[in-house]
Amino acid sequence: LWRHAISVGQESKIAHNNLGNALLKRGELGEAIKHYQETVRINPDFMEAHFNLGNAMINQGELEEAIKHYRQVLRIKPDYAQVYNNLGAAFLKGGKLTEATEHFCQSLRLGYAQAQKNLTIALARLGEREDAVKRCRNP
Repeated sequence: LWRHAISVGQESKIAHNNLGNALLKRGELGEAIKHYQETVRINPDFMEAHFNLGNAMINQGELEEAIKHYRQVLRIKPDYAQVYNNLGAAFLKGGKLTEATEHFCQSLRLGYAQAQKNLTIALARLGEREDAVKRCRNP
């Protein structure tokens, strides 16, 4: 369906983004990334495509690219709690524990409860659990 939609309207950001989602579900990460990239080429302010591209880049181990796309999402929607969590995950995978903790805390402050697990992991690696928890509660 989405391939047909693209053949009819090659500049359809929705069709490219949704084809990327379908390909990702099938495990075709490289092809999914190509369609997410095409989506942001067509519309650089399409938040969902930047979010999806960030997620795909983390799965591919391209942490700096993931961070770049998550920051684009925050430029468009600065209070997107899940993006702060995903940014924290990218920093955590890259070994940047302080940055990871800061982003997980921001995610929690914005109401994204799933960030708690990631925050716990980052704090355990930091070895500063008590201070970091206080910092998170009182920014």
